[in-house]
Amino acid sequence: MNANGKLHRRTHIRQGDRTRRALGPALQPWLRCSLQSLLRCLLIGSMLGTAAACDAAPDTYTHTQPNSDTDTGIQNAGTAADSSAKAVQHYGFAVVSQLRFDRNNFTQGLEIHDGRLYVSSGLYGQSVIRVYTFPELELLHSVPVDPRIFAEGLTVIGDRLILLSWRERVMLVYSLPAMTLIGQSPLPGQGWGATHNGSVLWFSDGSDRLYSADLSADGELAMLPVTLAGKPLRNLNELEWVGDEIWANVWQTDHIARINPETGIVEGMINLSGLLADEDRLRDTDVLNGIAINPEDGAIWVTGKRWPWLYQIRLENSPP
Repeated sequence: MNANGKLHRRTHIRQGDRTRRALGPALQPWLRCSLQSLLRCLLIGSMLGTAAACDAAPDTYTHTQPNSDTDTGIQNAGTAADSSAKAVQHYGFAVVSQLRFDRNNFTQGLEIHDGRLYVSSGLYGQSVIRVYTFPELELLHSVPVDPRIFAEGLTVIGDRLILLSWRERVMLVYSLPAMTLIGQSPLPGQGWGATHNGSVLWFSDGSDRLYSADLSADGELAMLPVTLAGKPLRNLNELEWVGDEIWANVWQTDHIARINPETGIVEGMINLSGLLADEDRLRDTDVLNGIAINPEDGAIWVTGKRWPWLYQIRLENSPP
């Protein structure tokens, strides 16, 4: 981040390699191999046969004011779209219900699976995966992550939980339900958000791109540019597969993008401004982040970093 608060764009291939090598000895007890062979030997297929450079994220994850350029672009979407861009539907929200949530969670990933809520909480030296019963939110597991790893998004595919890391370019794999760490391997770049549709893993890197790989096939890595009103939508963060769309938190904003996974076009923007009441905000309360669909009833739940509530929301149409 430069002196004006603008985001730099550069690759971290060499720095990531150094970080990964430094982590190697500490991770020696884990299974270590290429991404492709790792997931094959974990019986969930192969993936990521090639490496790719990615746009860099900001150099820190400290709480900042929303990016005014991003917010302005989102607000103007649907009015400034070029002739080739599909009109963007805008949504407000209504709170259906809310559950008291552990404010210690610096929420990076959120997923409901088989009656459990999986939460990855970030920050160096504090990263942890917490597993709760759902909807009771009784803590079942609290699994610390190596202190040199900044935990990012997660997703559950079959009986495996996949956890991304931020700048370390490492992906961790845990077996369920015991949450036993069984493998780690390199990522082609930064990891931000993760989700899946069937055997296809999707993840973001903080840029305007989404990446996918079919774990039941050849694992070839595909890249999908994401556009809003014909322009790249950057800062794509936590992901969730909802119906036939990918929903993505847009970092540093109160918005969620509804992305067509075939075209990369943002077909809807959800504005969750005002969701967390001012009286619930503390000095360390951070941004909106975390989307989870309950497979049992299709309910959508959202939260944020160090938020005290998990909210079930219903979308309402609103003017752009």
